[in-house]
Amino acid sequence: MKKIIQALLVVAILLASCFSFVACSTANDGEQQTGISYKKYKGEDFYTVHSYVDDGKTTAISIPQEKNGIPVGRIAAGAFDGCSLVSIEVPTSVTEIGEGAFKNTKKLQSLTLPFIGKNAKADAYLLESGSSEDKSIDASRTISYLFGEEEYDLGIKITNNYSETASSECYVPQTLTKIKINPAKEYSIPMYAFSGLVNLRQVELADNIKAIGEGAFSGCLNLKDITIPSAVTKIYNSAFKKCTNLNTEKLFADNSNLESIGAYAFAETKFTNITLPNTVKVIGESCFADSYLNTLVLPQSLTDIEYGAFSKCINLVSLDSSNVANKINLGIHAFYNCNKLTNSGIDLTDYSFDMEKAENYFAGSGVSVVG
Repeated sequence: MKKIIQALLVVAILLASCFSFVACSTANDGEQQTGISYKKYKGEDFYTVHSYVDDGKTTAISIPQEKNGIPVGRIAAGAFDGCSLVSIEVPTSVTEIGEGAFKNTKKLQSLTLPFIGKNAKADAYLLESGSSEDKSIDASRTISYLFGEEEYDLGIKITNNYSETASSECYVPQTLTKIKINPAKEYSIPMYAFSGLVNLRQVELADNIKAIGEGAFSGCLNLKDITIPSAVTKIYNSAFKKCTNLNTEKLFADNSNLESIGAYAFAETKFTNITLPNTVKVIGESCFADSYLNTLVLPQSLTDIEYGAFSKCINLVSLDSSNVANKINLGIHAFYNCNKLTNSGIDLTDYSFDMEKAENYFAGSGVSVVG
């Protein structure tokens, strides 16, 4: 009996040692080894991160730029599959990330990337690069590509719409609330990059980002904290549409160079006030339509308020245009159904449009138009 008990104890110890490490994937030499496993393939002058094995203790890793003086240039498909890391930082030396590289990362809270999707080649708006397939928008240019379609516990299913007619589905960890984009060089956030990522709350963008792509954050219902870098000159159509919890207090970086905001860019949002950078020239069609804007300060450089830009802003009561230096080109229904707005704040007497039809610009609002 004593020998049987001893034998059982030995088996228990062996089993405990086997499970003391939780492997995300198998190390490249076939042995159980913790941490990042690298491979350097024949003909390539960089290393590939091809797997990661948990040690049960590490919660955060920062992948190095180099290994043995050689750049780390790729993350393999499924490299972090099933790992329990809370934070992962991918360096700017990486130029390609494999499909589903971060799938089934149940505890992941923070992810730093040099780009979104497979690589840094992607359009910010439809046909930006013409018919070039090299940058055409598809699922591989979005966040869904990095997490894959495999369902798992604690994973949230999201639908990533990367065009008006096409979409992909993926499962992201419900814990993932923060993403940082730190490109190696000048970069635009691609079209629909984070579309539908409902659990995302905080985004940090590096200073060398120059544009926010069409629909990039559309439907990110819980996105609250993001600062648009000073180098950004364009926010494209629907970029923040339905970002209902967006905080506008630090939305634009100091010394912003923003020039234009596209159609529906901030439509159906719930923030109550916004002060646009004084460099903004164009506010696009239906840009703030159906939003909760209460007060609005127009920027000094503004030249165009396009069709329906502030339509159905039913809470808008204050419009400050005192800093505007130019005559504004008003689009029809610019302030349509802003029924609480009683003063446009815009001197209409010097406008070239037919004053008899001027009510079209403020139809349904409380503004009295006098020719």
